[in-house]
Amino acid sequence: VLLVLINNKEALSSEKINDLVIELRKRENLPLKGIAGSNIRRQLKRLKDNGLICFEKTSRGTFVRLTQKGEDKLRKFKLLGYKLKKPKKWDKKWRMVIFDIPEESHKHDREILRGKLKEWEFYQLQKSVWVCPWPCEKEIRVIADLYRVAPYVNIVVAEKILDDTYL
Repeated sequence: VLLVLINNKEALSSEKINDLVIELRKRENLPLKGIAGSNIRRQLKRLKDNGLICFEKTSRGTFVRLTQKGEDKLRKFKLLGYKLKKPKKWDKKWRMVIFDIPEESHKHDREILRGKLKEWEFYQLQKSVWVCPWPCEKEIRVIADLYRVAPYVNIVVAEKILDDTYL
């Protein structure tokens, strides 16, 4: 149910959620067990009780929407186990991740990005400039998009860094 909610930006009715769960399970070749309307409603109640979703009443009916807490939980879940593939042979290019993320609105997101860069063994060249010798462009873009800081993050691929002996 949570995957269906995150993949759809608009609010959804419980009937639409049920249809999308069935569609997702079929597409992923998962069993169709446990998707009765009562199970979907029970899952929605549990998600609401945990503060991950909210119900919105409109003139068209009642819809389900992810809360900020739900979005944060999903972002963390998506990031778990996300690894950077390090090739065996270096292509002689440096990747620099440069960012200027506003502290007042994205402090937590900036800390998550820094933590991932440390985990992936990037070298901190300057305060907001991190360097690594392996391809990482796709992975950095995924994290920047996931945490909504993509406009503040840039990636440079360079063949030479003067005095790179300490890297």
